[in-house]
This record gives sequence, C-alpha cells and structure tokens, in this order.
Amino acid sequence: ALSFWRETHNSVWQANLLNNLGVLQHLMGEYEIAASTLDKALQHARITGYQRLEAFALAGIGDIYRDLDAPEEAGVVYKQAVDIARRIEDQYLFLYLEIAHAVVLSLKQQANTALSNLAEIEQTARDRNAPFEAALCQYECGAILIRQKQYRRSIALFTECLQIFEEGGHKVQIDCTRFLLMIAYVYLENYAMADKALSEIMKSTNLSPLIWLSSRFSDALEIFKKNTDQRESVQRLLELVYEFEEHLPSLRRRLRQKSTSIPFAPAKFSIRALGRMQVKINGKVIGNSAWQTQTARDLFFLLLTHPEGLTKETIGLIFWPDASPDDVRFRFKNTVYRVRKAAGKETISLHDDYYQFNYNLDYEYDVEDFLKKIDAAQSDNTPETKIELLKNAIQQYKGAYLPELEETWVIPEREHLQQLYNEAAIQLAELYTQQGQYQSALDECTKILAEDGSIEAAHRIAMRVHAAMGNSALVARQYERCVQILANEIGVSPSSQTQALYQTLIK
Repeated sequence: ALSFWRETHNSVWQANLLNNLGVLQHLMGEYEIAASTLDKALQHARITGYQRLEAFALAGIGDIYRDLDAPEEAGVVYKQAVDIARRIEDQYLFLYLEIAHAVVLSLKQQANTALSNLAEIEQTARDRNAPFEAALCQYECGAILIRQKQYRRSIALFTECLQIFEEGGHKVQIDCTRFLLMIAYVYLENYAMADKALSEIMKSTNLSPLIWLSSRFSDALEIFKKNTDQRESVQRLLELVYEFEEHLPSLRRRLRQKSTSIPFAPAKFSIRALGRMQVKINGKVIGNSAWQTQTARDLFFLLLTHPEGLTKETIGLIFWPDASPDDVRFRFKNTVYRVRKAAGKETISLHDDYYQFNYNLDYEYDVEDFLKKIDAAQSDNTPETKIELLKNAIQQYKGAYLPELEETWVIPEREHLQQLYNEAAIQLAELYTQQGQYQSALDECTKILAEDGSIEAAHRIAMRVHAAMGNSALVARQYERCVQILANEIGVSPSSQTQALYQTLIK
C-alpha cells in the first residue's frame, strides 16, 4: 500500500510539474515541445485518476491547437476538459474552458454566438466573484468586436479589463490587451495612442505570446508601420509573424506525426497517388473541372515525382515534345497558372529556374508516408516490432502509382514503388515463417501471388511453410503452380534456387 501511494504521489507530482512546464513552453512559443510535455502530463494524470490535472493538461493542449490553426480539434479537446471540470465542480477551470470554447467559435466564423456566450459567462463569473474570468470575457469580446469593426466598443472593454489584469499582475494578459488596444487605435487612425500602447508592449522581455495575435492582425501592423516613428518595433513584430507563418505548416506536420493521446488536425493538403490520383484541400477533392486540363493535374504529380525540381524546358519535352519553343512557353505558362488556381498559388515554387512542389505546405502524401514506413521497418531489428512496421507500410500501399496514367515518366517510379512493396511483403512473410506464424505467412504469400504469380520468393516461402506444417502434398502443389505460372507468363523454368529447395523439401 505504501509503495502504491508513493507511485501515485509521484505521478501526481510529475503531472503537475509537466502541466506547469508545458504552459511555460507554450508561452515561450515552443509549441512542439509544449505539446509533448502536456501529452506526458495528460498520461500521468490519467494513470493516477487525478481529474483536475487531466483537465488542465487538456486545456493546455487545446490552447496549442487553437494557436496552430486547428479550431475544430481545439474545440474537441476543450469539450473533454469541460466535462471533467463540470464533473469535479471546479468553477474557475469551468469558466476558463467555456471562454476558450467561445474563442473557438469566433475562429470558426461564429462571432455572434461567441459574443452571446461570452456575455453569459461574464455574468456567471461576476455572480461567482471571479473578476479575472470576467475580465477574460471582456478581453475576448473586444477581440471579436475589432473584427466586426466596432473599434470604440472594443477599446472600452480593453480599458476596463486591463485594469483588472494590472491589479492582479497578469503579465501575459496585460501585454495581449495592450496589443489589441494598439490594433484598435490603428484602425481608428489614432496613431498617437497606438504609439503609446506599443511603447509599453516593447518593454516586455517575451513577445512570444503576441505572435499568434500579431498573425491575426498583420494587416493592421503593416498600416501602423507606415504611420509611426517606432517602425523598427513594428517591423520586429511583423518579422515574428513571418517566421511563425513560415514554420507553421512544417510544425503542424511534425505535431500531427507525434501527437498520441489527442490527435492533431488533418493536413490541409492531402495527396494520394497509390491506387488512385486524388488531391484534397481542407477535405474537398479537386475535381477535373478545377484542374481544367489533364495536363495541369499531371504536372502537379510530375513535380511530386521529381522533388529535385524540373526546368521549364524539361517539362516542355515531357508534355509537348513536338511543340515550338514559343508554343511550349505559352502552354507551360497556362498550365502552371491552372495548377496554382486549382491547388493554390503557393503549390508550385521556383528556385534557380527549377520548378518544384512546395514542400513547406501543410500536406500529407501517401507515397512519402509509404517510403517513411518502409525506412522505419528496415531500421528496426526486433522481429516483433519489424513485423508491425512492415504491416503498416504494406497497408499504406493501396495500389499502383498513378494508375490512371501510362506516360513514360510514370513507369520508373511505379516499378520502383511496386518493387519496394513486394520486398516488404516478402520480408513480412519470411518473418512470420521464422516466428512460427504459419497461417499469417501463407496469407501474405497468397496476397503477393495474387498480384504477381511469378514472384518465386513467395512460392518458396509457401513451400517451406507447407513443409513445416507436414503437408508434402501442398509443397508439391505449390511447386507445380510455380512451374506452370512461370511457363505461361514468362516462358521460363523455376530458378535453380527454387528447384533445389523443392528437391530438399520432398526428400
């Protein structure tokens, strides 16, 4: 009992420490590290059954997801935390989470509903003598009102809640409120008051909490930069925004790959080339009418096939080999325009005369995922783990690469990926055999041979499995099937390796 108490107490202590550390990392702009820390805090809290710490960890994760442009997922996480807060009757946590949920509604373009909810939450906070939470409601209402161009109303709210934050010494909230006051004054063209707010903001030693806000009002910052003597300070904020927005897609990708307890948002760009050709943006398929021409769609996939990039001349030779230089230039320009119109202007980038797919986008690509899983399987030497990794890789392979195309540039990549799939499947069947999982090995061989009956390695594994199971008749039948398929499809006999194995197994 004492040992159990110690373990539980230690997990509670760790959950509390990790929660606090995760929040601090978030405030410092270390989103990826903060998400990992809070995920660990969540796991410790769930182990101990300490629901209050679990709700705090969920709230922290929701805040990160909100900042990283994943309002739907943030809302789901907040809802889980709200249910816990309601169950344990933690009124202050409940109020904070209700405010956070209202913010998510505003991010999802439901501003009026968010304002209505915030008004109710503010009244509840005042009834419960929770001035900080009431001030948070005013702050969030002010932020929404700026978007609705009700600048004077927002300034009145910010002025009132700023006093509460200053009385409580809430540094982050003070800086954020001053920032939004500055933005409201900029829109009102009251640059003197905006300058005053900026001077106070720039005294802060940590501007990271302002980056997300700055990214939402970068247009106002650009206006302010032209109308202030503190141009360097405004430029510094803008540079933080540019850096944040530049790294946001890759940050989202990494977070998606690492998130365990609470899944992150799906990629904004989803590309499928195995088994079918499909491109989605925010869950919506780009149809033929959006591509306008098949060549535009094919160019998109051609650039994915060549991550090193291709010149205009090389692309012209692939798509229009008989066209004149002037015709190639005209067709190329129109095709690139159509790709960018269908898939987004940032889709194709140009570096040193080489056109490339923009790998800085928030995307997922089934071919990349397949190759990564193959690499992961090959780098692990533990049979049990290797089996799982190979299974994951094989499941990712949904069929031939770009099956709708028979162009020359497609064939090498199609054959390469098919070969990798076959080798992974053979390796998996071999591992099953070594582990004595004979039925699984046979199932894998059956799938391999259904795709390509001439793969002798699969026939050999099946023969060995039948022999290990003591069924010499099936060994002979498997060998005869191999002989027949090779003769009919390729016009050759089994290799000496296959023949030698058969002779050995039937002795």
